[in-house]
Amino acid sequence: MQTQFYGNWEAESLSRTLGLTHQTGDSQLVVFDLENKVAYVSYPAADRSSKAYARAPIKVNLYELFADF
Repeated sequence: MQTQFYGNWEAESLSRTLGLTHQTGDSQLVVFDLENKVAYVSYPAADRSSKAYARAPIKVNLYELFADF
């Protein structure tokens, strides 16, 4: 466990740390922060040269995305 984050995980840090240390998320890596209404999404390269966990996540504002619902 990453002791510097103990009790203070943030969604972006979780996405980057777990994806890279465990090499999980070949085809998609998504971490939701429901309290702050954001999601961090990573996909693999179109040519499959890099996996999702190795790419920078895209920050999605869930409040704006679902505002009309």
